[in-house]
Amino acid sequence: MGNGPRRQQTTEKIGTPIDLGVGTLRIERRNGSPFLSARTFIQGKHKLWSTGQRTEQDARRVATEQFWELYNRSQRENLHGQSLFTGSEH
Repeated sequence: MGNGPRRQQTTEKIGTPIDLGVGTLRIERRNGSPFLSARTFIQGKHKLWSTGQRTEQDARRVATEQFWELYNRSQRENLHGQSLFTGSEH
């Protein structure tokens, strides 16, 4: 670990948030990347992923599809690495 300056993270919000009824999806450009990312809040935590798309229109389409896959998975399992209930803790 050097003592040089730390790299500054940048996030540019693209367009308006997408309200999907069960959650909100945001499209972002992170650190000047040509690829757009999607961000949502699910199971009490933020989830961020790359859409692999360069245009807002394509990123919104892909991110919406990915959100619904993520949402459906969240109904069956914990997305953040720990089970919601362990043992008899109900």
